[in-house]
Amino acid sequence: MFTREDDDFILRQVKSLAQGLGKFLGKKSFYELLSMEQKQQVPESRYDDFLKVLALEEKMTAEQISVETVATLTNFPKSDLQAILTARRLPTPAESVKIAAFVDGTLR
Repeated sequence: MFTREDDDFILRQVKSLAQGLGKFLGKKSFYELLSMEQKQQVPESRYDDFLKVLALEEKMTAEQISVETVATLTNFPKSDLQAILTARRLPTPAESVKIAAFVDGTLR
């Protein structure tokens, strides 16, 4: 079993790999590069959540949108959004849907 610090470290590693290689590799190829520990922490089914968070970060940077603005528009507590953006945790399925809607401009 991993400690909270181990979990945080592994999530940050996977996020870093996704930022660097995820754009160039298919999901299956990228997932095959992960270590066993990383795969235990981030199941393949959750990799799409990483891509959604990366797309959110790109939109926030490109459009100079603050964390506070995104938190308000998505109805996320700011602390939850910061935890997701810093890879301290993955978004829940409901959060993932809101993130995708925000990124593609269909959030209502």
